[in-house]
Amino acid sequence: MLKAGLAEAGYLKHDEVKLYYYTDQSLMDAKVKVKFGGHVMVGMVGLRIKLCHRPDDMSKLAESCNLTLAELKERDPDAKVMEQVGSETESPDPNICSPNKLLQGDRALRAGSQAPCLYVLGVVGLHNYTSHYSVMVELQDEAGSAHHTILSEGIPTVQVVKPKQPKHYTFSIDDPEIEKVTIQLTTIHGDPDIYVSTTNKMPTKRDF
Repeated sequence: MLKAGLAEAGYLKHDEVKLYYYTDQSLMDAKVKVKFGGHVMVGMVGLRIKLCHRPDDMSKLAESCNLTLAELKERDPDAKVMEQVGSETESPDPNICSPNKLLQGDRALRAGSQAPCLYVLGVVGLHNYTSHYSVMVELQDEAGSAHHTILSEGIPTVQVVKPKQPKHYTFSIDDPEIEKVTIQLTTIHGDPDIYVSTTNKMPTKRDF
């Protein structure tokens, strides 16, 4: 399962398919939007998403909610073919994700601990050689503000920063032996600044 704000990287050969799933209680909130993004380091991949009902038996998830190679390669204006960066933002369908759609046979769902829906995100390799990519889910509130993006060692995240609309990232260090951390900012165009703090969740220039 994907976790909002945390990128996952992978490698795909030509016509090889990788499926990712994402679900969260926030999908039942009509004000929340979900952004699916991808970044290709090498090669080319196709990306498509689909919203499904969450099955009673999660062991049968691949049977009830999937994307086949034929579906991923089918011509679709909503599908993303990525050579560098691509993203898609949508609001969960209330006909599938509404709390009223909770499955009657699942006590956990009736208790509201899980959403009655989930997304499947399919990625297919489209280049003759192996493609290297990363994917990420990002939640946005009604105003379009995103939650903190969780950074993971060695996995790049690519995003656009608009003037006076900062983006925030977070990461944790669990190994007490680590004495030094390197954070690299690569600018494709523009002139962004980066501020790092261990005490302020949203550091700005005023903190330094």
